[in-house]
Amino acid sequence: MLALAAVFLALIVVETSQAGVGGAIRVALVVVAVVLVASAVSYLSLARRGEATLRGAVFNWSVVVLAAVAAILFLIS
Repeated sequence: MLALAAVFLALIVVETSQAGVGGAIRVALVVVAVVLVASAVSYLSLARRGEATLRGAVFNWSVVVLAAVAAILFLIS
């Protein structure tokens, strides 16, 4: 999760330098939305198995990978 935070911070810095604060805010909102949707889906999946915890849903590897991919896609676009 710390690595994802570092990638996210680097993304914000790059977007701020390229597109200004408006671009950085747009990217931050999209990545946060991806994390929220992925966490909700992860929580529902865990609930079906009877293992639902908020920590388990948010710190799930699939959520981390989706957030990293969203950040990287915005970084290269």
